[in-house]
Amino acid sequence: MQDKQAILQALIDSNRLEKYFHADTLKERVPLRMVRGSWYEEGIQLMKFGQPVLFVSSQEVSEPHLIVPVLEIAGNEATLSFQYPPEGIAGEAMMEKEPMDWTIKSFKLVEQ
Repeated sequence: MQDKQAILQALIDSNRLEKYFHADTLKERVPLRMVRGSWYEEGIQLMKFGQPVLFVSSQEVSEPHLIVPVLEIAGNEATLSFQYPPEGIAGEAMMEKEPMDWTIKSFKLVEQ
């Protein structure tokens, strides 16, 4: 669970994704909501905008939300895909575990 938590935190803290949240001007985007994927485990805790991230089911989604349909970990490497429908963006990231932290090695983002 700690690896998943660290990987997801690195994703939501990414400068490349940050600019799409618009949390400073669109108050309905705080707190960040994330759809629980098959990777979800009870106890994962993330922080964004100074508040805990809310995990919601795909049936509960009514507010702006981030979707992470794929999160795969193989040894010291991780691959994940994401979508942020309010901004019409999607992408994928490759991460690597360095001595203590997960870091983004490649990041692709497209506006749909």
